[in-house]
Amino acid sequence: VLLPVAVLGVSHLPKGLGSSRDSYVKVYLLPKFVEPQRTAVRRKSLHPEFREQFQFGHYRLEELRGFTLRFAVYAKDFRSLRDSFIGEVMFPCAQATWCPEAASSYTRELSTTKTKLKKSTTLGQLFLLLQYQALANRIKVLVRKAENLGRLTRVPGAPDHYVVIQLYCDGRVIDSKETKSIAGSSPVWNAPFLFSIPAGDIQDQQLCLEFTVMQARLYLRSCALGRVLIGPHAPQAGLLHWQEMCSRGPVESARWHVIQP
Repeated sequence: VLLPVAVLGVSHLPKGLGSSRDSYVKVYLLPKFVEPQRTAVRRKSLHPEFREQFQFGHYRLEELRGFTLRFAVYAKDFRSLRDSFIGEVMFPCAQATWCPEAASSYTRELSTTKTKLKKSTTLGQLFLLLQYQALANRIKVLVRKAENLGRLTRVPGAPDHYVVIQLYCDGRVIDSKETKSIAGSSPVWNAPFLFSIPAGDIQDQQLCLEFTVMQARLYLRSCALGRVLIGPHAPQAGLLHWQEMCSRGPVESARWHVIQP
């Protein structure tokens, strides 16, 4: 799947030394760290219109939902070698309306805090399937696979990885399970688990699933690479996956999740 992204325009840019600014926008797809794409420079305007379209791809639709688009606005400074950063928008692709026949548009306020992009912070992605079995009062979890897992040490060779899944209720662990250990940076587990939950409406319970990706080496202690949280109070993709699971009933819900430190 190709991901087309259009930058329509920016409004109410802060004034520079004069009454207008020359500006452009850089578009990043994270955490892939592909080369950013940028618009042309729009001159002498505090409300520049760009109306330029870019494409990122090819990726699976489930993979795209785990990405984040970063739009960074810069002012062109012809007197120095470096352009000045004005602001940015971080847009999780999980928040987009995915309809192949129609485009969807969004307006976001610029943040003046610049995100530091470091490749070393990319820990990889985890592909999970969830199913809410209401009649049985349980959640089915399938830990499918991971991709592009980071390395915690410089020891040569491919490390093993396994995933520890913990179910929280009211802030305490009520069940814990783990996958078997698989070698490589893109392991495939295909490991299903069943978690029993208290009887009652799942929407009224303080539940949370935590997936901790562990990295192990022979003769070395296992270390936590990162984690994924899914629940009613989880951030971004974790919240959306939980809501999707609760609303779909017996239908499985599958998503990619970016592993967080």
